[in-house]
Amino acid sequence: MRKELPIMMNPMVESECSVFEKLAIIQTSPHGEAWLASHLRLFYDSNYGDCRFGEWNALYPPEYYEDILQIEEVPVLQDPPDRIVDIIKHCIDDGFYALVELNWSRDAAEPAYHEALFYGYDDDRQLLFTPAVQGHHWKENLWSYEQVQASHRQFLDYLAEHPDHRLYYSTHYQYPFSKIKMRDTYSPGRAAYMAMENIVNEVWGKKIDIQDFDAGQAVLSNNRFYRGLACLMGAKDKLDHLIETQEPDSFPTSTFVRLYEHRALLLLSLNYICKAWEVAEEAVAAYIVQYRRCCERAQKWYLLLLKYEATRDIQILQRVRDEIPVAYQEESDALCGFYSASHAWYCEHVRLIP
Repeated sequence: MRKELPIMMNPMVESECSVFEKLAIIQTSPHGEAWLASHLRLFYDSNYGDCRFGEWNALYPPEYYEDILQIEEVPVLQDPPDRIVDIIKHCIDDGFYALVELNWSRDAAEPAYHEALFYGYDDDRQLLFTPAVQGHHWKENLWSYEQVQASHRQFLDYLAEHPDHRLYYSTHYQYPFSKIKMRDTYSPGRAAYMAMENIVNEVWGKKIDIQDFDAGQAVLSNNRFYRGLACLMGAKDKLDHLIETQEPDSFPTSTFVRLYEHRALLLLSLNYICKAWEVAEEAVAAYIVQYRRCCERAQKWYLLLLKYEATRDIQILQRVRDEIPVAYQEESDALCGFYSASHAWYCEHVRLIP
């Protein structure tokens, strides 16, 4: 027997595994566009040195997606490890994707624990299907039933040796085994309004400094975060540091791919608002074209940073760094202009239901 659930291998966010796994499911739904238009903000963590999808200093937990996804823990820790394949197949037969922590390493001396999103199986070939990164993109990866059983057993051994890590996994990421499927109850009714709020959040970029204190009120750490358009300031700070120090093993590529992914999401938000409110205004369309050019520039930065990884040419970093202040102003102009023009259209043309 063979069964395969729909999967989007190239969703709008590929750079963060925990986001990719959710969007690979959400974007198979007719409601995917509405949900994407109204969700997913970006912050820059100076201590971590990267952009992340989340709110200020926290990645999105599984609960963030529960308006559109049904996410449940599968209590496999009490089952014999050799039943894991049957449990995964049962989930898929019931229409659930199976998100399972496994050891991806083939080197026993250096385990690599990470989740796998299983979306299909083939009994004839004794294989399970999961996405995996190959190069810079996700592609289908095949695991034999025997490999899954062995890797799952290794992860259970790891949890037995580190029981405190189980709580951390479940709190911040997902359970050792989660099953996920689309909810039938999701309603996109407020998506356009939430998309407008995302635009406001982006325009009013912020920088905050957070201090952690111990019980004696002594400062343990200082942390700086950027949100919205201010993420560009964080990225510029990182480039300034790299240009000054020329650290050989520090690559800001993930920062710039996430800046691009987030801008692509905002562009989707602009178009969704126009569709939802049936906006027919040349000025609004012009601001969308203007912001599309901003997205293209962010994509160019990402490609340049890939070139920097290969060449270590410091002039590439200088070129991108010098473009950021101009980009900040142009993105702000495009988003502010769109917000004002679409808001005026809404007030004049979108009538309240009596």
